[in-house]
Amino acid sequence: MDTTMLDQGFATRAERWRAACDEGLELARDYVSSHAFVHDDLWKHLPDDFDELSAHPTLYHAPVVVTSRQLVAANSLKSTNSTGAQQVIRTPGRSPLEVLAASTAKREELARLVVSNRLHLSAFYSDRSELLTLQSAAEELGWKPQIHPDPAQYSAYAHHAENLSILRGLVELFPQSRVCNSATEAFGAFVELGPEVFVKGIDSSASRANTAARVEEIATDEGFPIVIQKAIPATSSPTLQWISWKGAVRPLFIADQLLRNSHHVGNVYSQRREEQIAIKYWELLILCMNTLDGWQGVAGMDFLEDSQSRTLIPVDLNARFNSSTFPILHGLESRNEGRRDIVYRRHVLELPLEQVQYALENNSQSTHVNTKWFGGSVDGSDNVTFSLTVDRDEISVDQINANLSAAMNVAPD
Repeated sequence: MDTTMLDQGFATRAERWRAACDEGLELARDYVSSHAFVHDDLWKHLPDDFDELSAHPTLYHAPVVVTSRQLVAANSLKSTNSTGAQQVIRTPGRSPLEVLAASTAKREELARLVVSNRLHLSAFYSDRSELLTLQSAAEELGWKPQIHPDPAQYSAYAHHAENLSILRGLVELFPQSRVCNSATEAFGAFVELGPEVFVKGIDSSASRANTAARVEEIATDEGFPIVIQKAIPATSSPTLQWISWKGAVRPLFIADQLLRNSHHVGNVYSQRREEQIAIKYWELLILCMNTLDGWQGVAGMDFLEDSQSRTLIPVDLNARFNSSTFPILHGLESRNEGRRDIVYRRHVLELPLEQVQYALENNSQSTHVNTKWFGGSVDGSDNVTFSLTVDRDEISVDQINANLSAAMNVAPD
């Protein structure tokens, strides 16, 4: 894959990074226009971990989306210019992949759209067996779509041992980690790496543990294998996301993560902060983007900024879409309008969304920002929804967060 564009043609690293991100945005547009999106947006794996519900591509010009979630809320602030899927197959209250696998009519509907538009299939977790059924349905009509990411590659990079070997090869300061296949190994890893560790199952968020009993509890919920990683003091947790498509590798953005109980609940993007990280950790970022040989699609790397060494340490390779990928790309669509801050957040609302929106619209400090709500439950089966706020007029990220939190009558994250 070609990343040479990052090393030539511009006076400063900031200019080179920005140009590369612009090319990444063009690649993302092309990727989106080439795929039908069947992300499983009702897959709930961990308590309070609802990232998959965000109906990722619904903010973008995707040709086809299969979703159980709302698109952009009809009365979102200034949402008249919102983008959306051209064709939507709805599965309210049920898993899209489950419905497509069980319903011949829905499966044939998707297959016809895929074949007529010569689309490929995009999935959040591409090792799901239902995708092969969808691929076969389209092939019977004369077109065999590719599945991206490739299921075999996705499975390989989701494997703990492979993932850890890649991360350890990037920096010397990678936190001590162990892949554990039994309760005995997990207990030994905790004794060795404790008193505070992070525990992570396959394709799940990390959970903090400071007792052997808590490690055992997480392992029971997750099943083996699990990764146990020594906790390190950190000042921030940035994520780098990039795209590999049509022989090129380009960055998309760097954004800080919002975490609650070690679980991802949102992101904050600042162009100034992104450029500071890109300039300081240039070589490491390029190494990260070249970790996935032959990859086709989006990937991400989560980092910890070590509070002691002030070093950026890669701690989690996500060889797939991240929940923030499409929301932040949507917020970056008009980069030529100048610097902007973007806040993407997941909410578990205690008030009806309409009341939250009314409070936000009538907050005098919110008049210069654009907040869109999306990904809520269509059938009222849950109270999870998502917001995307774009700051156009020098209102700080902290102020955006405060406005949203005040509107929802909750404390800021």
